[in-house]
Amino acid sequence: MANELTTDYVATLRSEMLDYVPPTAKKILEIGCGRSLFARELKSRQPCSITAIEPDPIMAEEARVDRDKLIIATAEQAIPDLPSNYFDCVVMNDVLEHLVDPWAILHMLRPKLAPGGCLVASIPNMRFYPALKGLVMHRNWEYEKSGVKDITHLRFFTEMSIQSLFQSQGYRMEQLEGINPRQDMPWKWSLLNWVLRGSISDTQFPQFACVARAQND
Repeated sequence: MANELTTDYVATLRSEMLDYVPPTAKKILEIGCGRSLFARELKSRQPCSITAIEPDPIMAEEARVDRDKLIIATAEQAIPDLPSNYFDCVVMNDVLEHLVDPWAILHMLRPKLAPGGCLVASIPNMRFYPALKGLVMHRNWEYEKSGVKDITHLRFFTEMSIQSLFQSQGYRMEQLEGINPRQDMPWKWSLLNWVLRGSISDTQFPQFACVARAQND
C-alpha cells in the first residue's frame, strides 16, 4: 500500500511530461506507474501498448486496467526479462532519484530500446531555490514528505549531473529543460540572476525533464 510519503506522486497525472513522449511511440514501457494516470492520458492521446513495472502490489492492481502488461516487481528484478530492441519509449517520471543504483538501471534499459527509441524522465533538481536557500543560508537540510527533499530519495541531481548520469551509460541527451518553474521568486533573486547573466536560472525549477537516446542511434 502506498504510504503517505508517496501519495502525492502516485495520485499526480504529470501532464507536463506528456509532450516529451513521441506521439509516434507504439510500444511504451513505464517504470513506476503508480495509479496509472499518466498511461491513461497517453492511451487517450495515441494508439500504444504500455508495459508497466510497479513494485507496490496494491497500487499495481489499481493500475492494471490501463496497462497491456503489468509486472509487479522492482525495476532491478523486471528489466532483465524484458525483450531487447523493443520499446519505442521508456518513461520514468520521478523514479531515478529513488533507486539505489540509477546508473545500473539506465545501463540495463539501453538494449531494451528499439532503434531510434528514447528514454523520457523527470528528475528533481537539487539546486531548486527553496532547497538551496535552506542549505546555504540556514545551514539546514530537513527531509520532507514530497518534493526535492523527499525522505524517500536516495540520489540527488543537478542539471549537469543529470547529463553526466545519462552520458556515462551510453546515452545522448536530446532534450533537457526545467519544468514547473516557481512563479514567486524573490526580486533579489531576479536581480542576482541578471547580474550573474542567468547562471542561476536553473534554481527556479523543482524538476528537469529530459529525453535521451542511445549513443549509437
